Amino acid sequence: MNRKQSSVTTKQRALLRSTFTLTFAVEILNEGVCDDDDCSEEWLDLGEELAGLHIQYELYPGHKYVLTISLWPHCAKVTSPGGACWVRRWRLLQRRWCCFSVAHALPVRVDQLRTHDVLVTVTAGAPSGSSGAPGRVCLPRVPPHLHRYFAPVWLPGDEAPPALERQVRDWLDELVDAVVPASCFDVVFDVPCAVPDARHQEAIIAHLKDRILNRKPQEEVPSAPPEPDTTETEKKKGKSSKKKRKAL
Repeated sequence: MNRKQSSVTTKQRALLRSTFTLTFAVEILNEGVCDDDDCSEEWLDLGEELAGLHIQYELYPGHKYVLTISLWPHCAKVTSPGGACWVRRWRLLQRRWCCFSVAHALPVRVDQLRTHDVLVTVTAGAPSGSSGAPGRVCLPRVPPHLHRYFAPVWLPGDEAPPALERQVRDWLDELVDAVVPASCFDVVFDVPCAVPDARHQEAIIAHLKDRILNRKPQEEVPSAPPEPDTTETEKKKGKSSKKKRKAL
């Protein structure tokens, strides 16, 4: 009996997974054109792709992930092998950023990763030249109490549904939630998305402000004093002293 119970426990442990949500804030160093701060209209021409980035990290031994970021003047596309999402470019304290989240589920306990260091490698890349990019994007306006930095980016066909359709969807969601409780596994894993968690949004903004405003200035390395120029008189003195030594 004890052996059977221990075997069942072992199987259950093999099936148990812990969820982790990583949120990335990527600084855009090239000036580009403009960000969502300068947008007076919701629908905008996508423009020309400016640059690309590649992010690779290993959250847990044997679990490597690769993300590709394509930058446009007003937004960015984050692509993974499982899918892609569009996020906004925004400006904070005269610096440009884009931000996104990725959820992962791993067969480990949370305690095992509390002291685990994750190596994140970022490399610059040329524009991907994707022919599937839409010609226009929409940056919908958000209520004042919400962070527009993390608001969604709509593509053609992603417009908000009519009010009646939204009411029906909300009603169906309430019925499902009453029968099937919400779970941390109700998200799509290994696929980037706009930052949905308000706690992550607040933490990102607070962290960026702290890093920018409290950054220590780089210490200047003292340069060696310049060598004094040798005048013609000093050169003649040096020659005369050499002649005297030879004479001796």
